[in-house]
Amino acid sequence: MKDISYAGNKSLSKGEKTAQALLDVAEQLFAERGFEGATLREVAAALGIQGPAIYKHFASKEALYTAVLERALSPMEQVLQRLMAKQADLQELAELPALMTELLAQHPHMPALFQQALNATDDSAAHQLMNDWLDRLFDGGLQALAGQKKILDQAEKRRVAMRLIAMFNLCSGYFLSQRVLSRLELGAVLDEQNLDEQKKMLAKIMRLFLLE
Repeated sequence: MKDISYAGNKSLSKGEKTAQALLDVAEQLFAERGFEGATLREVAAALGIQGPAIYKHFASKEALYTAVLERALSPMEQVLQRLMAKQADLQELAELPALMTELLAQHPHMPALFQQALNATDDSAAHQLMNDWLDRLFDGGLQALAGQKKILDQAEKRRVAMRLIAMFNLCSGYFLSQRVLSRLELGAVLDEQNLDEQKKMLAKIMRLFLLE
């Protein structure tokens, strides 16, 4: 399994490494307990630092949550923007789920955060932040899959949207399947072989979507 922690990046300063390590821990705790359930004290304790030390890097728990989302989701938005800007061909679009899977593999706790936001009934600032990001990603995905058609009729919009939802569920749902893989003795979601097989399967499914 690849070391995906920014804390191990020697090009970063000590303060930057600490900030990235805080993001790593916070991402996991927010995924497990939600924004309200996770505390800054727990984040600090996981790194062996005192709670007030977090404020040297993040002004509040909401600022930490915002940074977790920004770090993981900005690269996805950038991929979609590039595809939209160049009006990607079928081959490039077919590779989109694999690209998203690679990005999620760097932040495998994000799908759990997605599910929390999609199922949330409250209007907390944290859930609104996640919902805003999901709206941007879904809008970008719709535009990328629509291609040169800037205006879709209702039937086309439904067709593209259903494919986008299916792609989103396949990409994110994979990272929620660790218990199944373990039960079947197939290793971890981040094992290179499992990731490669997942990406190949997604590419095949995406080609079917695009050719219909």
